[in-house]
Amino acid sequence: MLEQGVGGWNRVRRLWSQSIVARALQISFHPQLRGGGLGEDSGQEREGMPKSPKARKESSKREREEGRMSEEGLNPFRKSSRTERSPSRGEERQSKEIEEKIETVLREIKEDMAGIVEESRARRKELAAAREKEGEQEREDMLKSSEVRKESSKREREEGRTSKEGKNPLRNSSRTRRSPNRSQEENQSKEMDKEMKTTMIREMREEIKTLRKELAAVREENGELRKELATVREEMKGREEKGQLEKADWMKRMEMIEENMEQREKKERKNNVIITGIGAISGNVERGVEEWLEREIGVKVNVKEAFKINKDKMMLAKIENWEQKKNIMLNDDLTKEERETQKKLRELAREERDRGKRVKIGYRKIQINGDWFRWDKRQEKLKKIC
Repeated sequence: MLEQGVGGWNRVRRLWSQSIVARALQISFHPQLRGGGLGEDSGQEREGMPKSPKARKESSKREREEGRMSEEGLNPFRKSSRTERSPSRGEERQSKEIEEKIETVLREIKEDMAGIVEESRARRKELAAAREKEGEQEREDMLKSSEVRKESSKREREEGRTSKEGKNPLRNSSRTRRSPNRSQEENQSKEMDKEMKTTMIREMREEIKTLRKELAAVREENGELRKELATVREEMKGREEKGQLEKADWMKRMEMIEENMEQREKKERKNNVIITGIGAISGNVERGVEEWLEREIGVKVNVKEAFKINKDKMMLAKIENWEQKKNIMLNDDLTKEERETQKKLRELAREERDRGKRVKIGYRKIQINGDWFRWDKRQEKLKKIC
C-alpha cells in the first residue's frame, strides 16, 4: 500500500506541474483568463469528497505557501499591473495555438484527475476493507490472547509447581508481544508528504522562472515587431499624404488644361455661324454661301470656310471677322459646354415665366424681373451680377 501511495503522489505531482505550466501560459497570453484560479476543476472534483482533518491541514498549509509565493513574486496567479495592449495578428495567432494546446493538456489533466479520483476512492474502499479485516483479526487475536492468557496462567501455575521441584529449566517468559505502534507509521507518512510537497514547490518555482524568461523573450520580440509596424505605418502615411498632394496638383493642372482648351475652342468658334435651309450648293461652297447671305439677308461678308453638318440639313460657315458676324445675327456655333449652359438657362427661363416673371436670355446669363444673373459652372447655380 505504501508503494502505491508513493506512485499516486508522483502522478499527482506531475499532473499538478503540467497544469501549473499550462495555466501560467494561458494567463500570460490570454488576458481574459487572468484572475481565474488554477485548480478550479480539481477543486470541483474534490467538492464531492468529504475532507478529513488531515486534508484540511494540508489545504491550510498550501494556502499559506501560496501566500508566501505571492509575496516573493513567484505566484503566477497574481494579476499583472501593466496596462493591456491590443494584440497584433501574430500574437492572436500565437495565442490561439497556445490556447488549443492548453485546452488539450487541460482536457487530459481532467481525464487523469478523474481517473485518480476513482482510483483514490477504490483505494479508500480497499483500505477501509483492510482496516475492517484488520479489526476483525485484532478481535480474533484478542479472543485468542484471552485464551492464551488463560493457558499461560495455567501453564505458569503448572510451571510454578514444577519450578518448586526444579524440574522445568525451559520455562518461557510471561511477557506478551505487542504489535508495532501506529503513530510511528503516521509520522513516517506525514514526513513523506512534507518532503513531496517541498519538492513540488521547488519544481514549480523553477518552472515559473523558466516561463518568465520565455515570456520576457516573447514580449521583447513583440516590442520589436511593434516598432517595425509603427515605422511601416509612418512610411505609408507619408506616401499617402504625398500622393494626395500630387493628386491635388494633377487635378488643378487638368482643370487649367480643360479651361485652356475651352477658351481655345471658344475662340475658334467665335466667328462661326450655323445656316439652315440653304439647300445644296454646287461649285465653290464658300462663294455660294456669300451669295446666299447677300441675297437672303442683304449682308455682304467674306466666308473663309463652309461645310455641311448634320446630314446636309445645316451649313457651318466661318466668317472673316467679328464685325461681319454681328451683322448676320444668326445662331452662334457654341461649344458643348456652352450649349449645355444655354440649355439650362432656357429651362430656368421657362420655369420663371410659368411663375409669372419677366425673363430674358443672353449669352451665359439671364435677366429675371430686371436683375441679371450669370450661370456659375462650378457651383451649378445662378449668381447675381452686381
